[in-house]
Amino acid sequence: MKIQTILSIMILLTMPLYVSCQATGTPSPTQPPALENTPAEEIPTQAPAAKVSLTTEKDTLNVGETTQVIVTIEDINGLYGADLRLNFTPDTLKTVDSDDEEKGVQIAAGELLAADVIAQNQADATTGSIIYAACQLAPHEAVSGSGTLATITFQGKAAGPGTITLSQILLATVDGEEIPATIQTESITLSVN
Repeated sequence: MKIQTILSIMILLTMPLYVSCQATGTPSPTQPPALENTPAEEIPTQAPAAKVSLTTEKDTLNVGETTQVIVTIEDINGLYGADLRLNFTPDTLKTVDSDDEEKGVQIAAGELLAADVIAQNQADATTGSIIYAACQLAPHEAVSGSGTLATITFQGKAAGPGTITLSQILLATVDGEEIPATIQTESITLSVN
């Protein structure tokens, strides 16, 4: 509990009842004297929000060709876990599995976060959705700086536009507190010929 809250509770519990007499002589409660607002502790300023972007090596590809879409994070402070959700156009694009030994289709973890525990890593070709959630474990230190969170390899499936959208990103500290993030590039459109 913060010191200010403790002090406020103590003042309320020990404050004497202030009474004044009106002309009739009947006691009536009045407002207690105003308390000065002196901070008991400094309130920490919140760090600027991390910036999240989608980038690609090429935005035009032929049917059967591949390209990588990279999820990057800049200016992160204290990262220990991440939950990422993307959507893509399944009629024109398909995800390429990054781990043949695991069941299903996975995306590749980036170098920014030591993915000691991967809670979810699944790309669904039918719904066009990707879920990736990972966190570090001790003795890894929290990550600060910039880098790649994940890489998704897409293959042209049929001619037409294919859009990849970052629908959700949650970043967390070692204590599970959310790290503010702004999405700089929310979607990328690939042209499949």
